Amino acid sequence: MIYDIAIIGAGTAGMTAALYALRANKTVLLLESTIYGGQIIQSPLVENYPGLPNVSGQDFASHLYQQLQALNQKITYQTVLDLDYADSLYSIHTKNQQYHAKTVILATGTTRRKLNLPEEDQLLGRGIAICATCDGPIYKNQTVAVVGGGNSAVLSALYLADLCQKVYLIHRSDLFRTEELLFDKLKLRKNVTILTNNEINSLKSSNHFLTAVDLKNDLPKDFQQDPSLPRTLKIQGLFVEIGRIFPSTDLLKNLGQNHNLVTDSSGFPITDDNCATSLPGFYVAGDCRSKATRQLVTATADGALSATSAINFLN
Repeated sequence: MIYDIAIIGAGTAGMTAALYALRANKTVLLLESTIYGGQIIQSPLVENYPGLPNVSGQDFASHLYQQLQALNQKITYQTVLDLDYADSLYSIHTKNQQYHAKTVILATGTTRRKLNLPEEDQLLGRGIAICATCDGPIYKNQTVAVVGGGNSAVLSALYLADLCQKVYLIHRSDLFRTEELLFDKLKLRKNVTILTNNEINSLKSSNHFLTAVDLKNDLPKDFQQDPSLPRTLKIQGLFVEIGRIFPSTDLLKNLGQNHNLVTDSSGFPITDDNCATSLPGFYVAGDCRSKATRQLVTATADGALSATSAINFLN
C-alpha cells in the first residue's frame, strides 16, 4: 500500500497533522516509537493553551488521541530507522517493515539535555520542570532555580522573575551564550540571583518532591541560606534549560547526504512558514523543526500547517 501521508511521531504535532489529513480523506500512516502524546504528557498542568485552562498534559494528549480513534486511525508502534526518496515516493524503513508514502511529515519532537543526576527522571513534574511558560505559574510566589547559560535559560529566568518570590540562575561558567541586552535586563531584576562557576551535584527530595539542590562549590556567603550547608540551595522548583537535542539525525542522514535536505547548525530541518522543507512533499512539524518558539500551541499550529501543505501538494 502507498499511503498519502506518513507521519513520524504521535505527539501533539503529529496527531494534529493526522487529524487534519484524515478530515481531508487522505490515507495516513502514523508511526510512533514509544507512546502517543509526546513531551506534554509529562506536564501535570497546562495553563497557557487557549481555551483549555487547567488541563493536564496527559488529558490533553488523550483527548487528541480520542479524536483520531473516532476517525478510525490507529498508531503503528515502530521505530523508523531510515528514510529514502526515489521516483516521487518516500520509503520508510523500520526494523521489520518498509512503508511507502507520497508525502512525509516528521514530528519526532526533541530530546532534552539532562543533568544526568540520580532521581532526575523521578522528580520530573515533582519539582523539576523543562518549560517555564508551561509550569512556571505552579511555582508562583515560591523560590526556584534555572540551570543553563543560553537564551532559553535567561528567558526562563526573566519569565519566572515575574511570578516567583526568588529566582536563582545557575551556570557552570561566567560566560553566557545569550544576547547581551537580554542578560542586562535580567541583571536588573532584584529578585534574581545569578550564580556563576557552579554546577548542581545532587538533588534532594522529600515525599518524592524536590526540596533542594547541592552545588559543586560553596555559595557566596551573602547567598548562603544555611551557613552549616554552604553548598545547599533550598528551592521548590528547578527549571532545566541546558539545551535540546534533535533526535532524528540518523533518521535524516540519507536525505541529507543524497537529497540535500537543508538543516541548521544543530541538525534541525529548515522549513518555510508552511513547514515545507527543501524536499518535495517532505514537511517538519513541532519542536523538531528549526524555529525560535517551541510551545504546545505552536506544535498544534505546525501540525495543521504541515498537513494542509501536504494535502495541497497531493491535490
